[in-house]
Amino acid sequence: PLTGRVSIHGTYQERTILNYNQLDSLNMTDKCRSLGFSVEKDLKNYLFTLATSSKSILLDMDYTSSRHAFIERQNSILTGSVELFLDQKNKNAYFKDLKMVFSKERTTDVKDPSSEIDILPNYWDDHSFQISTTIVDQKENKQNSFYASLGESSNVPYLEDVIKGSVYSFLINDEKDIMPEKRSAIDLVFSHKNKFEKYQWSFQARMKIFSHQFENKIKQIPLIGNAMNLPFNVGRASRSGIVMHFELQPYIQRFSFRSTIAAYDASDDFKFQLLPSGMIKNQILMNNKFFDLNFMAVTQGNRGISYIDESNKLQEQRLKRSTNYGIQISKVIRYKMFNAILSLSGENLNDDKIIIDNIIIDEGKIVFEASIII
Repeated sequence: PLTGRVSIHGTYQERTILNYNQLDSLNMTDKCRSLGFSVEKDLKNYLFTLATSSKSILLDMDYTSSRHAFIERQNSILTGSVELFLDQKNKNAYFKDLKMVFSKERTTDVKDPSSEIDILPNYWDDHSFQISTTIVDQKENKQNSFYASLGESSNVPYLEDVIKGSVYSFLINDEKDIMPEKRSAIDLVFSHKNKFEKYQWSFQARMKIFSHQFENKIKQIPLIGNAMNLPFNVGRASRSGIVMHFELQPYIQRFSFRSTIAAYDASDDFKFQLLPSGMIKNQILMNNKFFDLNFMAVTQGNRGISYIDESNKLQEQRLKRSTNYGIQISKVIRYKMFNAILSLSGENLNDDKIIIDNIIIDEGKIVFEASIII
């Protein structure tokens, strides 16, 4: 009653990676330890949240060229938020909620004296904030809502990316170390829900408009014939778009139809890997006592991709419009205190894959997943 809800969390992770490529081969091991807690307190129609966490990462990386990296990262983040919930006092539109979030993050990278790979002693002190609100207009079986969000955030590069960016910077003639990516974002969402009781149908439409501005945009560039991506800062960039979503629920209540249409624009589409000029996604969903089924058809417009070829040269290529089909079948099995979820999904079933210098894009996949929840 005094402190509200308190949660404490801690993790320990170890990872080992072996990678062979046209430039080098590496053997990497890293260990991560983290500890944090969060506190939530309700006060009338307010919700206050305070969360903090600290993380320590120790990375040991060896290259075939006898270069060795031994670097430690310390990361801490403090986040505070307050959310105000408001009630409808009349039949007119009203503010449903107002939320403000602020976070402070500090990251320090320190190189061990035995490390043969040199990086700057990074010390990044960044902050992020977000303000959002929702306005609702409810009238009988109709509901209109408007959501607006404004914020700034910082994306600190992974420690592994800091090292790779330093070692392979010669590929794009950039001697600068990788820097955190900063983003300013504005998102506006309007949605409309309508339920036709006479015909037992429901309809939902949603339109989203967004504009994102980036500084020191981080771009992951694939290396030919390898699973490794190389990170680089590509400077200033911006993207915006409009997304319209429609959903129809017939009276049968076992079928629903969804359609999403999107158009995107970027200051330089090659700074955003595989960002399409537009997208159309249609879905048919069916559920019964035996299984749930989701059939999808996705059409993507022209896209751009950057990669490093076999001559270690940066290449850029545009991809034409493509359509692929997917399906997902899932089943939930309940027995006493156990819940089992079985899922079989397939992507790009028409196998309309694209191959560019041994890079496979839109590859067909079939995935089976099983999970048990107690």
